Amino acid sequence: MTDLVILNEDALRWTHPVFAQAGAGANCIFIWDMTYFEAMQCGLKRQVFLYETLCEMDVEIYGGVFADVFPQLIAQYAPSTVFVPYSVNPKLKERHAFMAQNCDTHIVKDEAFIVADELPDLRRFFRYWNKARKLAFSYNGIGN
Repeated sequence: MTDLVILNEDALRWTHPVFAQAGAGANCIFIWDMTYFEAMQCGLKRQVFLYETLCEMDVEIYGGVFADVFPQLIAQYAPSTVFVPYSVNPKLKERHAFMAQNCDTHIVKDEAFIVADELPDLRRFFRYWNKARKLAFSYNGIGN
């Protein structure tokens, strides 16, 4: 049995700590769930960006509703542990809870890009970025 990494859009880089924790030889999966993309108002340009990034990372992509595809992957791969990148996104947190009900799941945090007082608007990048950039480029992490 090998470990399994279930990626989300918050961790699309090889330097994310989830890969170090999973270790060499772990299978890396992304579940392309159009119902999730629609709920998150993820437009075509964002989807193309995600797809191109996943292709460059050489990640296996499975299509379908997450709740249907994930149990099939668990049966197919029979992983000892499933590693998943942490996210503040409430929809991804629901996925984390679902995964934890079905297998040994480890949620791996990354160093925060910014520390915000409130949950950011995750539907559109520029809504998030307009608030985050003040914190991201400030000297001490406190906006000007």
